[in-house]
Amino acid sequence: MRLPSRKDHLKVRLRYIAAAVVAVLLTVATPRTRLWNHGLEHEITQSYATLNPETLLELLVIFVTTIASFLFVQGSDPGYLTEAVMKAVVANEDGLSLLGDSNHSVMEMEEPVVGVGDGMAVANIDRGDDDDPEEARDEVSPLKIDVPSDNYNRGRGSNNDPAASAVSDIYRKRQRRYCPKCKFAPPLRAHHCKHCDVCVATFDHHCHFIGTCIGERNHCRFWWFLTFQLIGFCTMVSIINSKKRAPARKNDLDNEYVPEIFMVVFASCYLWPLLVFALLMWIVHTSFAITNSTSFECSKGPRHLEYLRGTRECDYPFSNGMDHNIRNFCCLRDEAWNKFIGKRHWTPTMWKPPGKIIRDSDDCFEHPWENKYYSCC
Repeated sequence: MRLPSRKDHLKVRLRYIAAAVVAVLLTVATPRTRLWNHGLEHEITQSYATLNPETLLELLVIFVTTIASFLFVQGSDPGYLTEAVMKAVVANEDGLSLLGDSNHSVMEMEEPVVGVGDGMAVANIDRGDDDDPEEARDEVSPLKIDVPSDNYNRGRGSNNDPAASAVSDIYRKRQRRYCPKCKFAPPLRAHHCKHCDVCVATFDHHCHFIGTCIGERNHCRFWWFLTFQLIGFCTMVSIINSKKRAPARKNDLDNEYVPEIFMVVFASCYLWPLLVFALLMWIVHTSFAITNSTSFECSKGPRHLEYLRGTRECDYPFSNGMDHNIRNFCCLRDEAWNKFIGKRHWTPTMWKPPGKIIRDSDDCFEHPWENKYYSCC
């Protein structure tokens, strides 16, 4: 385990706060905006304008709130899975050993494959985001398990895929994937982060921008950070866009007016790309919250994640309806909420294998992305 040190966290925090301060200073320095009293009146020059206390207070409040939400999520525990957690909680939840099997054994194969033959199936470990073929081969540690003859994927649109059927049967028997680096088999949807060198429960992604892994215990706080950050950028851009043209004078291009143009252009080039990026991030992670999905699963898909085999783009196999997804995302999984209600010991979510996918439901609220009336994909 090589978690970021305090020095690393301090560097990330100073970098983000410095970038936020620059954004605020550019907003304040932009002349003739609603942040300045009389700044919108043509007969009053910017030299005689004073700061509008109400707009300034609005800007400072959103600045402080954004910084607080950043510090709340930066360096937080995303749901690190240690051997102690696995022994004390997970192994007692599903009755399996730390290796993820019921008979406490892991059988090695020379060339791991996914397939069916003679009533047996061999399933590879998820290689995740490891791009190095040599490293990926070193991490493979297959489990050899009996597979029933019935097709688990029947009715899911993939009953002609024997490999998908075999993998689904394996997960139905609650066999967890073994992680050779952590020396145990983490719960379903967990992934070994190569940057932190530890398994993370319900892994979403490792955010280099804030230097923190995002997973089961801090994904909700990360969403709130994105929300306040988006509000802050919207506020700053709206202040800059409120600028009015300077008074018409003979020397329009002299002294005062040229720096004003430069300041507006520079502030806009700094803030608009950040606003667009923050908006895209907020939209993406809001969709993850209401569909109970993750960045990792959406980027890898059924091609690389065996437990998603047989699913399609809009299936969202772990969704339990929009209301339940939001409640689970905000309350049941986040570390801050658990501390608020006095829950001392964290229990990783033991996700069940994807069941039958319903694509023709009459309930548009429970299945808003795909039902018998329309499909978003």
